[in-house]
Amino acid sequence: MLRTTVVIPSFNRSERLAACIRAVRQHAVRAVDMIVVAVGRSPETAAWCVRSGIAYIALPGAIGLAEACNRGLRLAATDRIVLLAEDWIVLPGWLSAVEEALGAGGRGGVAILPGSPEDAFNGTSALEAYNGGACLAMRRQAMEQIGLLDTRFRSGAWAFADYALRARLNGCDPQPVSGQIVRRSDGADHGEGDDFIGAMALDRRAFAEKWSLDSLAKI
Repeated sequence: MLRTTVVIPSFNRSERLAACIRAVRQHAVRAVDMIVVAVGRSPETAAWCVRSGIAYIALPGAIGLAEACNRGLRLAATDRIVLLAEDWIVLPGWLSAVEEALGAGGRGGVAILPGSPEDAFNGTSALEAYNGGACLAMRRQAMEQIGLLDTRFRSGAWAFADYALRARLNGCDPQPVSGQIVRRSDGADHGEGDDFIGAMALDRRAFAEKWSLDSLAKI
């Protein structure tokens, strides 16, 4: 039986992290591995992971989301890997839906887990409303062909869009997971304020400079 690793970048929000992990465990139909990438060296997060039996690594606060994901990807030892932000909650059926979207071979191997329209916020593009920075899943074979996330992107939505486009250019058809299987955790700010909105604007510009925004239609 192929196993799955869930990589969760954590930015010192232990309550959201705990809720995220509880949902992963509760709604997984079989055992999954988990790796928490604790950014900012939070003693509270590290202590919680130790008590809960969760593997974790601690990184300096200057590390961004894409690099945090990459650190987790390098440590994951399973065939399937899911990148999941700590302020998202998986719903029943998530693991089976991911496995189906990833497929068994051919041009498969990358899946996008979209957030619901309710998880968007005013001013988002169609991309942010669709993806919401929720999560990205991949098979190891696809990752080895495509590479890691591009660390120039600060937000999950644009980092994952870039990865999906690179997947297609490498002969892999990224698949959206059918149905809503993730939602934002209760109390999570849709966008985390001005810093997030600014990061999204910078990432949009970086994406346009790298690919052109017309490339989004190819994802």
